[in-house]
Amino acid sequence: MIDTHCHLQIQPLADNLTSVLSKAKAADVDKIIVPTTRLNDFDWIENHVRLPGVYFGLGIHPSELESNLSWSEVEKRIIHLKKTYPDKIVSIGEIGIDLTTSVDLNLQIDWFVKQVNLSLKLNLPILIHNQKAKHVFKDLITKINSWPKAVFHAFIGKPSWLEFIFDHGFYIGLGGISTYPSFNRKNWLIIKGRLNQVVLETDSPYLLPTQLKGKQSYNQPANVKIIQRCITNQLALDTAVIEATIIKTTNNLFGFYDNLNR
Repeated sequence: MIDTHCHLQIQPLADNLTSVLSKAKAADVDKIIVPTTRLNDFDWIENHVRLPGVYFGLGIHPSELESNLSWSEVEKRIIHLKKTYPDKIVSIGEIGIDLTTSVDLNLQIDWFVKQVNLSLKLNLPILIHNQKAKHVFKDLITKINSWPKAVFHAFIGKPSWLEFIFDHGFYIGLGGISTYPSFNRKNWLIIKGRLNQVVLETDSPYLLPTQLKGKQSYNQPANVKIIQRCITNQLALDTAVIEATIIKTTNNLFGFYDNLNR
């Protein structure tokens, strides 16, 4: 299994890396993608780039944007890291739009578009953060002509929004939110027919699956197995079929191939 969105650089995961990675391996999670949220995370990546089975996304999260943050500096760092560690940098992210933050919306859009354009230049998929910004993304999707492959991570929303995402060729990341009672049950009917546009994630240390609340204090990549079990139960499909479909999608999306020892 592959956890496509896990913040190993954030506490308490960062101080417990050996244990977290050991538990992930025991749960058959053989690959983990760590997206950055701020410029300082780039330094953490350089110090941990040799971790086996761990890959990275590079980007600035909308809530971490500041008016004095230099795009040229960020762009230069991303290009340098991708050139230096080409097999380890597999996406641009976490980037997006967040309407719950105080960061100016125009600044968020400007940075999002710049990072999308850089992903096209580097031929990398993007990991999208969407917080109450569905209408903004709908507008951007209709206005921007060229898009990279994109995952709307930690998907939550109504069936109409889910269909919009799928119909425009994008992907969704299913994580802890999909186990919550509030997750729209009608979404599962749509997902069943579009399973090849789904990847797994935990968003660790956040979004603990509902089954683990009160049992674990934070989420971790080993819990991908719970997300996959939830999907199996909801879709009433063979576990092997679901796993094979999602792994194929993830490998194609991020450039992973089982015959390469990376």
